[in-house]
Amino acid sequence: SESGISDSYTLRLASQPEGIVMVAISTSPPNQLQVNPRVPFGASNWDKEVTVFVNALDNNDIDGRVVGTLSHSIDPETTTDPSYLGLNLSGIDVQVIINDNDSPGLVVTPRQISIIEAETA
Repeated sequence: SESGISDSYTLRLASQPEGIVMVAISTSPPNQLQVNPRVPFGASNWDKEVTVFVNALDNNDIDGRVVGTLSHSIDPETTTDPSYLGLNLSGIDVQVIINDNDSPGLVVTPRQISIIEAETA
């Protein structure tokens, strides 16, 4: 929700890595979701669930209900375990329903005014 309510999900590896495994998280559509873009795993936490917090970014656009996607991949620049480097994570996505807090409307201010009628000649 754009009104500040966040949600979360968890990640963990299925097997102990021989080095560091960095899971990269990307968001779609852009500029709609906020998430930690990298989750590191190693020998000490590979079997522990790591919580990923997701927030909707507030904007003034009237979006209505938007369906977002969090996609996962293995970051090849920081992952040192060769068996995880080739792992294809396509299709392991998380769907996010974003409920917009903006709605169309008209603001009238003030709601009452006072005038004096003019005389006719």
